[in-house]
Amino acid sequence: MRKRMWLTILLVLLLLAIGVTAVQAQTVRGAIRGTVYNDTNADGVCGDGDPILTSIPIDFAPDGGQTISLITGADGTYGLASVTLATWRVTVKPPAGWVATSQSTIVVVLSTEQPVAENVNFCLASTGSVPPATLPESGASVPPMLLITAALGVALLLAGTGLIVRDQRTTG
Repeated sequence: MRKRMWLTILLVLLLLAIGVTAVQAQTVRGAIRGTVYNDTNADGVCGDGDPILTSIPIDFAPDGGQTISLITGADGTYGLASVTLATWRVTVKPPAGWVATSQSTIVVVLSTEQPVAENVNFCLASTGSVPPATLPESGASVPPMLLITAALGVALLLAGTGLIVRDQRTTG
């Protein structure tokens, strides 16, 4: 009778150990994938038809975790597989002579409902192909003289306001 009881206890413990291992193996893991493109016209929109860029560094930083760095492969793609479900900051690191024309950091939230983030893409342009700063509303170029004139106008307004305040204090 005792042998049977010990055998039953050992069998139950063995089954529990197998069950725990099976549950741990089924833990949901996430993945992040994307491509880095050469934004030849520097418009911040890239994808199909744009050339890809290889060997571009990408950093992955989970909230409260350690940063992981990779580079794009020969086909311009990158991927981080089997990562924890968390909020990740994916950042492209343009090499010298290149700038990001898309967002340089994209926040990705991996959850049990959405464990995979695909098409986390970046656009880079060589600094020689990036147009001067543009006004977002009109798309027109901002001439440097306009910026200098605006700054001078603000300075004159502030100086005039200061003189008015000083005159009112001395006369009042």
